[in-house]
Amino acid sequence: MNMLRKLVLSLIIFSSFEILAHDKLDYPTGGEVFHPGDVITIKWEILIQHNQENWDLYFSKDGGTSWEVIKENMPVSTLSYDWTVPDMETTNAKIKIVQDNVDYDYSDESGNFIITSGGSGGILAIAQTDLTFGYIEPNQSQTQGLAVMNTGSDQLKILSLSDLNAPFSATSDNLPIVLEAGGKTTVSITYAPTRDGTSSQKITISSDAGSSEVNLKGMALTPASAMAATCYAVTGLKDGGRLISVDMTSGKASLIEDLDLDLSTAVASDDGGFLYVIDAEKDALFKADIASGEVVSVYDLMMDDVSIDFSSDGTLYIIGVPTSGDRQMFFLDVASMDLETIGPVSQRITGLSTNPVDDKLYGITVDGELYLFNKDDGSSSMIGSSGLSNVTDLAFDADGVLYAIYGGGKASDNTLAKIDPSDGSILSTVGNLGFTAVSGLTFTPKTLSEQQPLEVPTHRIAVYPNPTSERLTMDFDKLPSVVSIYSLSGSLVFHTRPKNTHLIWEGVNLSGGKVANGIYVLNVDFADQKMVKKVVVER
Repeated sequence: MNMLRKLVLSLIIFSSFEILAHDKLDYPTGGEVFHPGDVITIKWEILIQHNQENWDLYFSKDGGTSWEVIKENMPVSTLSYDWTVPDMETTNAKIKIVQDNVDYDYSDESGNFIITSGGSGGILAIAQTDLTFGYIEPNQSQTQGLAVMNTGSDQLKILSLSDLNAPFSATSDNLPIVLEAGGKTTVSITYAPTRDGTSSQKITISSDAGSSEVNLKGMALTPASAMAATCYAVTGLKDGGRLISVDMTSGKASLIEDLDLDLSTAVASDDGGFLYVIDAEKDALFKADIASGEVVSVYDLMMDDVSIDFSSDGTLYIIGVPTSGDRQMFFLDVASMDLETIGPVSQRITGLSTNPVDDKLYGITVDGELYLFNKDDGSSSMIGSSGLSNVTDLAFDADGVLYAIYGGGKASDNTLAKIDPSDGSILSTVGNLGFTAVSGLTFTPKTLSEQQPLEVPTHRIAVYPNPTSERLTMDFDKLPSVVSIYSLSGSLVFHTRPKNTHLIWEGVNLSGGKVANGIYVLNVDFADQKMVKKVVVER
């Protein structure tokens, strides 16, 4: 492989933790409403060719608990099938297509769809297609009502609500609900985050006249006066590994949740409330929402011995060994999913971290040798050696203090140490983590204005749209003296002294470049008060 050419990364959005989709069911996808006797054309496609023998097609009436044969041993060239909907009532119907291969079979299945015998003159109408929960603190909750109406001339039967995962939940009257013409009911949606970050899901409301989707979005952030950098780590055990938080005073770690991964070996966090975790067994990079723990996407890296960390501009730097090739440094644009080769790396790096104070990139070897890397070409210079053994990762906190994990294994717990970045020596041992095979360490950024507690607002500020993809508009009831916007790592991206009460930010930093996706802090200084609002950029 020519390592100087651009490597394009395949982004796979997946459900039920199916990592590599080798075939894909195109129709039905879920949420449809069919009637007994309807003839629908089931369609599928091949994503990855194999030594295939045939296709098998199955139907489930109970959400995938059991499966019935529709048609087996169909020719490889067949990519559709006309199916007559059976005479039954269910809100949990599914279709599954199986790529029957000589060696290993692959499958894809639809989401739940509905089979109902009722024809309806009713019309399903939802009051809104987007339901957003504003910033609330973790471990608090907020509930909003979603109006569901029948705007038709006949009865409408509300059959089901799709399942939601934490931190969202939905409650309604006992289903099914019959709405007369002009009638309405309310579905209550609750957002109850446990950690900082953003969460997005969809809820599908299905009726005998069709279904509608509503986008749910929640944003949780600890107030600036209370929020501090949080240290996360992952274990690399082959039982799935674990996500843990680390007390930086004692070094003691606490279990957050088990990860549904095979072999976690590295972790990094961005400014937008997401963790990126390497699974060495799958050769993949997983993106997980810190707030919900939900894995939202996976990138097929096809590398071994991978270390990762973000720079202050949101670029993910990677050192690893491609499937065919030598160890290299790369950078990944997580917005476009493009992986660019920077240059060769001679050392076997087990940990990578960017110092947020000066944005310099450091790496460490398993034997505790500390290196400073050139992010332009991948070259490095050795700073010094800590003398530690079995070093698995290192990470800077928001103040530029460097920590490393060492020791551990199958029988003994790992230890957290503080490292001097100027010469690589040990400054102090923080303590024992209480977990074995800890393989990744990262700090989430702390907010910049910890010294400024949030006050009861006396002024009105309108910020819209929020989240924004490009332009952010701000309206103030009185003229502020200064308006500034910072990233969560403390970088100033916008600063002005307004001349009127209407202001626009184009989503760019002080150099004119587009800012990365994530959470930002808007500081507004009035003569009598400083106010803080949270802004989310999502493109």
